Amino acid sequence: MTQPAVPTHHRIAERIARMGRSRGGLSHSLLVHGPVGAGQREVAIRFCQSVFCETGDGPFGACGTCRSCRRIPLGEHPDLIWIEPQLNDKDEPNAFKPRRDRSHKTSEKSSEKRGLRYISIKTIRALEDRLVQEPFEGPRVVGCIFEADKLQVDAANTLLKLVEEPPSHALILFATEFRLKILPTIRSRCLSVPLGYPNPQTLESYFMEEFDLAPEQAREAVQMASDADIEPAQALNESIQKLRRDSLALFDLAVMEGEHKFIPTIRNLKLDRESFCMIIRFWRDILRECVLCRDKGGLRLGFQAETPRLEAWSRRLNGPDCADLMDLSFEHEEAIQGFARPELALAAFLSEVRQRATSEN
Repeated sequence: MTQPAVPTHHRIAERIARMGRSRGGLSHSLLVHGPVGAGQREVAIRFCQSVFCETGDGPFGACGTCRSCRRIPLGEHPDLIWIEPQLNDKDEPNAFKPRRDRSHKTSEKSSEKRGLRYISIKTIRALEDRLVQEPFEGPRVVGCIFEADKLQVDAANTLLKLVEEPPSHALILFATEFRLKILPTIRSRCLSVPLGYPNPQTLESYFMEEFDLAPEQAREAVQMASDADIEPAQALNESIQKLRRDSLALFDLAVMEGEHKFIPTIRNLKLDRESFCMIIRFWRDILRECVLCRDKGGLRLGFQAETPRLEAWSRRLNGPDCADLMDLSFEHEEAIQGFARPELALAAFLSEVRQRATSEN
């Protein structure tokens, strides 16, 4: 069976896993970390397979086809304890399978309504009880803590003691998108396994699989994250999407209507400073798209669903005006981050947009 090629952003991790396999064992503690969508779950699974694989052949030192490798994603290997954040502390380790299933997706999507997901001290103590026991089948007992940044403080402190003095047969694997949220004392005792930033196509595939999005929606989410300077997963947040819709509506009022329309709307905004800055960033990228619209051969990047409005705006704003306004947007963003009243900064910027839109091109 032909093994799939290792993605470029997984090559360092693959080399570490293969080296650990050839040496007869990995470090006692590993930290798999990288940006959102980099494939932390898949890499963690492959590391676990590397420990238990019966042949050691293939990428990551795991064939992926032997009985032990097949049992890892199913959560059926007796020497693997897989932990993820949960909505309460009633469940024990192995409540989640390494390979995400539909019920977990549904639970995760509804978590905002029902509370925060976290890893409790009860779960870590259960992990500790298992790690001190001898392996049942494999050479080691592996505890994988996925989304380790969601460890509660007391759970992290308890885990630190285990990381400092692990049983000789134990391997603790942390996986996270936010390395700096892990206790520094834990990070310093782990072998770092960095993942690179995936290409846009990989990110789109991640969004399609992880959040059940259509290809166009996934592409839009990836671009929106770039536009707003946020993590890709945040682009799916309803509050972020509302900010984007508001920014489009305000820009349209400035170009097509006038101050009597957009100033009352700005006055009604109840946002923090960072949200006001995000609106400015969206406007900056709208201006970029207007420039690309004017260049008929240009490659459009985002706001695909807004093409009719972008074409209308680009007929009123010429290229130099858009470039000047993009430069001006940085000044207004800095003002909002400082001591300026955000509402006044937004109104002043849109007044300049309005002036350029009504002048002779």
